[in-house]
Amino acid sequence: MALFKKQNEMEKLQGQKEKLAQKVSEVEAKLTQVQNAKVFADTDLMLEDSLANKKKVEKYAKAIEGFQAELQKLNGELAEIDGKLGELFSEEKQQEINDAGKAHEEEVYTAIKRRLFEMELDRFNSFLYSKSAIIEPVELKKLAGLRHGEHFDSLEHGALIEARNIASDVAAKRAKKEFDELMAKINEFLEK
Repeated sequence: MALFKKQNEMEKLQGQKEKLAQKVSEVEAKLTQVQNAKVFADTDLMLEDSLANKKKVEKYAKAIEGFQAELQKLNGELAEIDGKLGELFSEEKQQEINDAGKAHEEEVYTAIKRRLFEMELDRFNSFLYSKSAIIEPVELKKLAGLRHGEHFDSLEHGALIEARNIASDVAAKRAKKEFDELMAKINEFLEK
């Protein structure tokens, strides 16, 4: 919104500048005409020192002063408009720089965040590798009187096998649910 406002203000100032520049050209043309006429009036006065010729020279001299004062005023207004335009241009340029800097900040932020996550995944992968062996139902085997490496007998240990299967299903569903929640958070983290 502010950028749009500044562009409108710049366009308005540019329009004012064009009008003033046109006015300056018109006043300069008039000044040149009067200066040329004064040269002739000075020549007339030189040839005939009369009151009428003196008044003409004075009239042209006053007109020249008036046009010069008007030009000075118009040039002051032009300088003021140029200053405002320069200020607006600088602000616009600074805003572009700020926006580009912010975009770069976001790119760097995302890249570093992803790199940190990648490094943590490498460390985490080593940890998981050491912990993800097949899990024995140790407590259930103790109840059956079995030792490490021995297996349930389907006839003799049916209730223990069923308890193991139910526990495994519940644990798998809970792990899947928590994993899906974790992945949603990770994806959200990586997308920002």
